[in-house]
Amino acid sequence: MAVDMNKLLDGNGLLFALQGFMVKVTTLLGNKVDKVSGKGLSTNDYTTAEKEKLSGIATGANNYTLPAASGTTLGGVKTGSNITNTDGTLSLTKANVTAALGYTPPTKDTNTWTPFKGATASAAGTAGYVPAPAAGDQDKYFKADGTFATPKDTTYSPATHSANGLMTAADKSKLDGISAGANAYTLPTAGAALGGVKTTSTVTNASGYTPVPIIDGVPYYKDTNTTYSDVTQSTHGLMTAADKRKLDAFGAASTYATTTYVGQQIAAAGHISKQIVTTLPAASAAKENVIYMVQKTSGSGSNLYDEYMLINGKLELVGDSATKIDTLTNADITEILSKV
Repeated sequence: MAVDMNKLLDGNGLLFALQGFMVKVTTLLGNKVDKVSGKGLSTNDYTTAEKEKLSGIATGANNYTLPAASGTTLGGVKTGSNITNTDGTLSLTKANVTAALGYTPPTKDTNTWTPFKGATASAAGTAGYVPAPAAGDQDKYFKADGTFATPKDTTYSPATHSANGLMTAADKSKLDGISAGANAYTLPTAGAALGGVKTTSTVTNASGYTPVPIIDGVPYYKDTNTTYSDVTQSTHGLMTAADKRKLDAFGAASTYATTTYVGQQIAAAGHISKQIVTTLPAASAAKENVIYMVQKTSGSGSNLYDEYMLINGKLELVGDSATKIDTLTNADITEILSKV
């Protein structure tokens, strides 16, 4: 039997449910584990394998004390201790250290050194220690003849327009890029042949008429109107960078819908409308997207109509704010408790 879960409990059913609930709770409490003060519930973390491992360790394992070193016992010594032979003499001799460590300490350096002897044009010098430089010789260098000397001046500045000096790499590159005889040109005076004129000159033809200048066969007119303002909605002008960015952000005109097209699409789309009727029309005569409202026989407040719509060829009730309350029977509650 399937229980209708939309039903609500009446007074008797509620009492019956509470009684069954108490029986269930009592049964569950009978299986609980009581809390012991000072202890908590946990899993058996101490495994059998760990117990066997502990049993296999001898008593006092790793309980080790380093013995003191002696003539017969290998052991530890403190820092600062003197290790002696059996006869009381210190054993830290070169031979003992060499034997113990496999390392031979260096012998004392008995070499003596003589002063450095400088070379001449006809005699070689000898090895030795370098004499100490005197105060003020910090910028000098030591020569092979055994003296300290000041380096020769080998520093040169780049050449300028007024002082000799070294040519810079940039100037050398510039010079190599100039052809011989470059810019060796003199503009001839204008006459029957093409040439130059001064700004105060008047160029006339044979009859004394001043013509429009001809440059490379094209009449030349001076354009004095080369300043343009930004365009506005009422005045022509140059497009601003901001307007250009805005224009570039738009797609092609073919990607935008016209006002006419949008209106057609809205008109063709389905719109929900309502219609108050005394009786529902036949499904075959009902229209899509129309809510048919039929007045309730016992409606009240804001719940006065039943609303129907045509769905899959049938008129379906689509909304109701009324609450239907049915009661659960004791048999229904018994079945529910059996599933708890």
